[in-house]
Amino acid sequence: MKEKPYTRYFWTVTVWDETGDSAVSDVCWFETAKMEDPWQARWIGDEYLTPYSNNYDLWLQYQTFDITEEVRQGGTLSVLLGDGWYKGRFGYDNHDGRGRYGYGFKLLAEIRILHEDGSITVIGTDESWTRTDSNITSSNLYDGETVDDTLPEGKVCPAEIVEGPSYREWLFDEK
Repeated sequence: MKEKPYTRYFWTVTVWDETGDSAVSDVCWFETAKMEDPWQARWIGDEYLTPYSNNYDLWLQYQTFDITEEVRQGGTLSVLLGDGWYKGRFGYDNHDGRGRYGYGFKLLAEIRILHEDGSITVIGTDESWTRTDSNITSSNLYDGETVDDTLPEGKVCPAEIVEGPSYREWLFDEK
């Protein structure tokens, strides 16, 4: 069976012992992601979502979330980003104050809405999104997080279209 993108697959496990007694597991599931479906979103201005550890010259991981209930309740989608593996300090080297792979925040996100009639609407990051700076001045695995509550509230600014991440940002500095 070939898996399809954006599909939830369910299963149970039944085991029997030598006496014929059996037990059945709870229903379990996993959900496939985009697979080969191309992104309809564009990379935007200072945000980058990076789940877990990435080697940006080989792969880019992403994470999916079921936000059905949140969408039904209305409101605003907000993403809080930190330095993380991409732009935070990694290992013993600091690379002149820049992160291991880059020094700008970036975000690529899509919201897929499946309508009752079977049609799908995709809302992707682009220049129509906005961004706001936070009072978190640094965050990484080694040094923890620094919050400056004396900073003024961040101003809402339009997101800017940027290139996706590249490990060459720090390796081959063109400045």
